[in-house]
Amino acid sequence: MVDSSLDVIEFLKLRVGLRLIDVSALVFSSEGELDLDAPLAISLVFDGSKISGQITTASDGETLIWENQPFEAIDMQEHGSSKILNYSATVLFKDLIGKKLRKVYSIFSESSSISIGVMLLFEGNREVHIINLGDDLRIFGERPEAIEDEEIDYILI
Repeated sequence: MVDSSLDVIEFLKLRVGLRLIDVSALVFSSEGELDLDAPLAISLVFDGSKISGQITTASDGETLIWENQPFEAIDMQEHGSSKILNYSATVLFKDLIGKKLRKVYSIFSESSSISIGVMLLFEGNREVHIINLGDDLRIFGERPEAIEDEEIDYILI
């Protein structure tokens, strides 16, 4: 597992009971096209929290990490760029803004014996799954079909 100042689970556990107030993402752009399906990183901001940062994929290609640093948009010239977008109004998050985070689950792959992501449960039983799928950060509103055939456990943290 990659070393970070605080792992994703610990970062999110400290936010249980707090309201989600903002979501932003760092997204790759090439020739004007944004890759909205696989952001490079996501930032979840909760009320009363003085720590912000970003959730992104780890260099091992399987897990997630939390980094205590703000997003940085980068222009890579002919290779594209990364842009910071407000995700609060997206289909997945628009109804979650102002809702309290109730529970955090680790999404554990039995075959790899690692946590490949997290499921966040908000007021009203609304869920968000943040998963590292093949070294891509993916975000879903329900358990994704991509992991249906795998031996996956959701472990309440």
